[in-house]
Amino acid sequence: MKKIFFFMSLIFLVLLFSGLVNAQISASVSPVKDIILPGQGEKAIFEVNITNNGISSDMISYIPSDLGWEWNTKSFEIPSKNSKTIMVELTPPKNIKPGIYTVNLKVYSVIDPKIKDINPVVINVVDLNNVITTNFVYSTEGLIPGKQNNLKLEVQNNVKLSLINIHIKLNSKIFSLDGYVDLEPNGKKAIEFFPDVQNGIIKGSYDVNLIATYDNKIIANEIKKMDVGSVKNVQELKKETSGLLVKQLSITRINNGNDDSEEMYLHKLSLVQKLFTTTDPGPSFIEKSSGVYTYKWYFQIKPTESYTINVRTNYTNLVVIIIALIVIILLVIYLRGSLTVGKRVLSVKKGNSIVETKVLISLKNRSRRRIKDIRVIDRLPRSMQAPYAYGSVMPVSSKKDEKGYLLVWNIKTMGPAEERVISYRVKANKPIQGMIMFPNVLVRYKAKNDRISTANSGSVSISSKL
Repeated sequence: MKKIFFFMSLIFLVLLFSGLVNAQISASVSPVKDIILPGQGEKAIFEVNITNNGISSDMISYIPSDLGWEWNTKSFEIPSKNSKTIMVELTPPKNIKPGIYTVNLKVYSVIDPKIKDINPVVINVVDLNNVITTNFVYSTEGLIPGKQNNLKLEVQNNVKLSLINIHIKLNSKIFSLDGYVDLEPNGKKAIEFFPDVQNGIIKGSYDVNLIATYDNKIIANEIKKMDVGSVKNVQELKKETSGLLVKQLSITRINNGNDDSEEMYLHKLSLVQKLFTTTDPGPSFIEKSSGVYTYKWYFQIKPTESYTINVRTNYTNLVVIIIALIVIILLVIYLRGSLTVGKRVLSVKKGNSIVETKVLISLKNRSRRRIKDIRVIDRLPRSMQAPYAYGSVMPVSSKKDEKGYLLVWNIKTMGPAEERVISYRVKANKPIQGMIMFPNVLVRYKAKNDRISTANSGSVSISSKL
């Protein structure tokens, strides 16, 4: 019985002594830098406060539980009942992936490794693609070619790390820029640029490659859109040439801007001008107001392109028409001869019927020469009786045939500009209702060089209703 009690007491003392031994070292850990970027040179740093609770001085060291992490190993002595604060640096394994890692840090006695204290440390290895976010700020009109523009790049730090000397490069078709920025943990700053966009850059949306590097690591590589605004610059060239009968107008508009330009051109013409004007191209619309015709062209000009309107007014055809009319008139006068013949018929009515008429035949020598041997021939409708009541000139013949009476007068001669009037009266066989036609008068005469010429009066119609 005494032996059993002895062994149980011995076991109790051993356990008690073991507890006292483990309690001789205590450590507390505080993060200094527990967020790191993947890549060479990055280290997590922790402040470790170690206390030697033993009755004698001890040699202390430490080791991470994951031996893939490198650490700044060293040993140091802590006197009894004293404390020491050290900085522990942990370097992640190569090609480590972003994520949150827990590593147990064991602080132990080099003399007796059983004397130890273990504390977990948490390390956040962030994704390089999520370290910063960027945003362009510029005029809503876009960047304007030919001007110095103000462009701001807002950079947001998404991690609790100070990022010093971040290098920003912006490359695109319209500019190449670079700059530097320092960011506080979770801080935000704007870099200001003043890009000069060259003339000739067409309005539109352009790709900008943004590359941000920190400590030789690419923390952003993205394509962003940048708008180039509109520049209106349309030049008009006007060329006008005038001749005796032809007028040429050429209008050319050149788009020196960077955007499509909607254009309109107006040209006004009178009616006469319109009849003799051609255009190339034709107008979009033609409006008429107060006798004036307004030609309107609507067209679009792309950048660097031009649009030409040609307006040609040619009076050559008008002159040709006038000359032709003059020739025709002269030809008619020439062919008509020197003598003009006119015929008028005056009616005498009874009620709504024609019962009698008076016929007047006028002759006029329009030439500057004397004409002779003039014979005047006139015919009456069959519905008329024999003529009577002749004027100063009596017919040499008055015969009736199946067509009616045929009257003939002979006049020996007529001087230049001389006029003669032949008149007679004639009754109707019976009252006439409606229309009746009197045939034309035919005249033969001798003019210059005894050339025989003829002239006609034209027929005359009269109506009982008028």
